[in-house]
Amino acid sequence: EAFRSLRTSLQFMAIDDPIRVLLITSPSASDGKTTVSSNLAFTMAQAGQRVIIIGCDLRKPRVHHFYGLSNDVGFTNVLIGETELEDALQSVEASDNLKVLASGPIPPNPSELLSGRRAQAVFRQAAEMADVVILDSPPVLPVTDASVLAGQAQACILVAAAGITTKRDLKRAYDQLGQVGASMVGTVLNRAPESDSYVYYRYGYGYGYGYGYGYGYGGYGSYGSYGSYGSYGSYGSYGSYGSYGTYGTYGGSGGTTKRLGDDAPREVPAEPIAMPTATAELEADAPAGDPEPNA
Repeated sequence: EAFRSLRTSLQFMAIDDPIRVLLITSPSASDGKTTVSSNLAFTMAQAGQRVIIIGCDLRKPRVHHFYGLSNDVGFTNVLIGETELEDALQSVEASDNLKVLASGPIPPNPSELLSGRRAQAVFRQAAEMADVVILDSPPVLPVTDASVLAGQAQACILVAAAGITTKRDLKRAYDQLGQVGASMVGTVLNRAPESDSYVYYRYGYGYGYGYGYGYGYGGYGSYGSYGSYGSYGSYGSYGSYGSYGTYGTYGGSGGTTKRLGDDAPREVPAEPIAMPTATAELEADAPAGDPEPNA
């Protein structure tokens, strides 16, 4: 399903100008570029497209292994003129629309063969015979073969392996391909953990279960509103009790004053009254009819 998604992305990316020659490479060896190339070619052929995959890794040929084919005759033989392209192509039993051009015998000068005019002529001829030509390239950083092939492809995909490819190597590979004018269309993350994959059946199950359970349980989160209890800090306003010190006005001299809670005026002696220092004395010395002292 992941390769079907990749195939669909490539189709929608080039609706007006379909990609005829696609280069697939990686920063380093063992990133999975040949795995991606072989599976993508097979998936495109399943969709009815005529596909030719060419093993352009003339140093460590591996494409033929994925389809169980021979590597005795291949791309190298076509480049040096020993055989024609039509005769070197091999069919895949599981798909009538897929043809494989194996790498062939390992030559002593891979970069020179790939950069020659004969290689460009083979790619053009293959593009006339198929809807899509996929070039399985050597890695970018160890050798210059991928940079040579990038200038002959319409689009390029860079494959990175989860947990293996470093950010530094990925950036170096992008920069190196950019220097030769490669048309980068995207990156494929290979060897991603199964928990991070979004296959169709997992999407259907995960959506139904995750939404139903997550929605119901999530409503219980309203209990968090109990945090409003923090507003109880307003109790600090009770400090207004200090205003009760107005009782000290009772020591005023002369004139009239009002009893607390009583609107009737009363006469007070002209001489100031000495306030006792103890509550007991205050109660004993208080004149008759005076209000009870407040605590």
